[in-house]
Amino acid sequence: MSLTLSPGTGTAVPRPEKQLHEHVVYLYRESDAFLEALCDYIGPALAGGNAAIVVATQAHRDRLEQRLMARGVSTHKAGQQGRYIALDASEALSKIMLDGMPDAALFDFTIGGIISGARSFPKNGHLEIAIFGEMVALLAAQGKIDAALQLEQLWNDLAMKHSFSLRCAYPIGNFSGDKNTQPLIRVCAEHSVVLFDEGDESTLGGSSRIALCRSEERFRLLADAVQDYAIFMLDAPGRVSTWNNSAERMKGYKNSEIIGMHFSVFYPEEDRLACKPERELEIAAKEGRLEDEGWRIRKDGSRFWANVVITALRDNRGS
Repeated sequence: MSLTLSPGTGTAVPRPEKQLHEHVVYLYRESDAFLEALCDYIGPALAGGNAAIVVATQAHRDRLEQRLMARGVSTHKAGQQGRYIALDASEALSKIMLDGMPDAALFDFTIGGIISGARSFPKNGHLEIAIFGEMVALLAAQGKIDAALQLEQLWNDLAMKHSFSLRCAYPIGNFSGDKNTQPLIRVCAEHSVVLFDEGDESTLGGSSRIALCRSEERFRLLADAVQDYAIFMLDAPGRVSTWNNSAERMKGYKNSEIIGMHFSVFYPEEDRLACKPERELEIAAKEGRLEDEGWRIRKDGSRFWANVVITALRDNRGS
């Protein structure tokens, strides 16, 4: 699945099975549902003898620890062993911000230092680390979507230095209304998996019901609701498998004409001869995301300048 950040083309490839990390986002209505999902993530990590770092509000930290205790998982014991580290999201956020935006050096020093400290604890060097971060939700709640996105990207960059799995969460109410459809798309694009409350169909964009969840059909509902962005999916070889209304309007192909065709048809001949489409697909599959600007071709042969984001996403089964 791919989500574009500006008018142009959007393409997608499946994320490879083996990744340095996975970055999952919970989009939730009720805290109880999200906390249960968080317990299902943190609990097995601690119970299995691995480590967990939780950067959350005090209310969520307290409720998470209570739920874990009810499951027989002691965060106190894990903390004494250096396997459980709990941080206040507001305090942690204040340490990484510079001029209103998350700073890469401060983030690496603060959060990277905590990860390194967890690994340096006696007998912990070989442990897997599960991380939950709620700082991005605080930024989004303040309307600072660009700052939240930059922080998401810093998390992804940090995962290239330190191997860990990552979860974050946003209340879905932060993205209600027409003006927040694109911010929601941009947030989703930074993650390998997007999870909603089970059975939730969120009402976004005024009267438009956009059901962003696990199925391809629900993805189509989202894609067709977005008017200014061409959003579509590819299969593994690069053939178009879904097509939204904006893509048809921008490129001139009807759904019946483009489904099954290779996405290289959108590239100028010189790019096709240079194997640019295949290279971009390969980079996106390897790194999870690629952004590019350049000329693209409509059905009638005319050119247009596009900003393109290719994002490789997996479903909740990892496929």
